[in-house]
Amino acid sequence: MIEIGQNAIKASNGSIALFVFKVSLFQCFATWIFNWYRPESADFFGLFLSSAGKKSSLFCIAPTFTPFGNIRPEGKDATPGVALKAA
Repeated sequence: MIEIGQNAIKASNGSIALFVFKVSLFQCFATWIFNWYRPESADFFGLFLSSAGKKSSLFCIAPTFTPFGNIRPEGKDATPGVALKAA
């Protein structure tokens, strides 16, 4: 298991080093690519972030209004392990 992780780290480090080397060789082309892609990635990340927030909100609110909110993992006769009222 440890060898697999070490090999993955070596492969990751190698690919990063190769990427940096290629970018340093082709600076003009790399600059053009990065300037073209930056607005696209920013728009995608903003869309992803807003949709993730909306989905997590619905995931938390949905059990309140659906029958899934009444499900008890320990069965119908389950009681809370702690008191609901302060003593």
